[in-house]
Amino acid sequence: MKYYLLNNKQIIFFYAFSRQIDLSLDRTRWTSFKNLQYYYSDKVSPEHIIKYLNNISYEEKSITRINKFKFLFKKGLREEEFEYFKNLLLLFDKFLKSNEINYTIQMEKLRIDIAVFYNNVLGSKISRKDLKRTMKIEHYYQNPLIQTIELKEFVPDNFEDNLLLSSRINSY
Repeated sequence: MKYYLLNNKQIIFFYAFSRQIDLSLDRTRWTSFKNLQYYYSDKVSPEHIIKYLNNISYEEKSITRINKFKFLFKKGLREEEFEYFKNLLLLFDKFLKSNEINYTIQMEKLRIDIAVFYNNVLGSKISRKDLKRTMKIEHYYQNPLIQTIELKEFVPDNFEDNLLLSSRINSY
């Protein structure tokens, strides 16, 4: 079984980004989808996250009775969880690049799938203090009176390096 090892900062970043997508899609129900596309035009995009995910290394592990307990408390994702997360991001990226004008049922289903994933899978790997911090993530069409935290506060240290590496590899 492939196991993608992540550090705490990466998991918090993925949680915050997923929450931002969830809240932004939720607010899009009351506005134009074009406004959401414009909002993400100068933000970290799902495409950037996917490129970053493609550079994360994995370990081959067999889950035995002895290391099942250790597996539960490690910071990382099983291959199925990792691929599912990438697929959710790919679908959101596809919606952002589409010519959609209105919020559709498929977008609502995606929003719910993302919310379930980040709450159940990623949320279980984060401390209460960090969860509380990520609840204040900036998002599209947010209340201007509420104090939020920008996504850049959660970006892992090696994020830009991995994006540069992936762009160099793709240019060859």
